[in-house]
Amino acid sequence: MVVVTSRPTPPARAKGGPREYFLSFHATDPSVAPGKVVEVQLYRPHVESLPAVGPGDVVLLQRFQVKAISKKGFGLRTGGESAWAVWEASSTIGGGENEMMAPQIRGPPVEDWHEYVGYVKVMREWWGLVMGDGKARTRLEQAGKKLVEAGSGSGGGAGK
Repeated sequence: MVVVTSRPTPPARAKGGPREYFLSFHATDPSVAPGKVVEVQLYRPHVESLPAVGPGDVVLLQRFQVKAISKKGFGLRTGGESAWAVWEASSTIGGGENEMMAPQIRGPPVEDWHEYVGYVKVMREWWGLVMGDGKARTRLEQAGKKLVEAGSGSGGGAGK
C-alpha cells in the first residue's frame, strides 16, 4: 500500500513491446519516506482500465513486480495478474472502525479491499503528519525531483 506523491503521466501507448496503454506516478510509504519515492508503472490493454490517481491518494497494489529502472533504482510495475484499488484523498471516512467509501477499482477486481480499510486510515494519518512536517515534506519533494530528473515526464516512465 502506497501514497501517491505526484500527478500521473497522461495515459499513452507503450512505444515498445505490447502496445498497451500505460501511466506512471510516484509513490511512497512509511518504509522509505521521506527520503525516497518510487515510480509505479501501470500497463493495460484498455485505457479505461488505468486508475485515476492524484497526490495524497492511498493505493493498494496487488501482485506488482519490483523492477530495476535505469537511473531510478527500483520501481513497481504491473504484471498480468496485477490489481489495484484507489482511495482518493477526498473520499470520506465514516465514524466506524471499518467504514469508508468504496475504493475506485478499474481493471482486475480487488475483492478483499474491505480487509485494508483500517490500514488505509493509518496511511492517511501518516501522510497528514508527513505533509505537516516541513522538513519531511521538503525531503519528500527533493526525492520526487531526483526521480523526475533521472527520467522523463512528471510521473516517470516512457514505455516498457
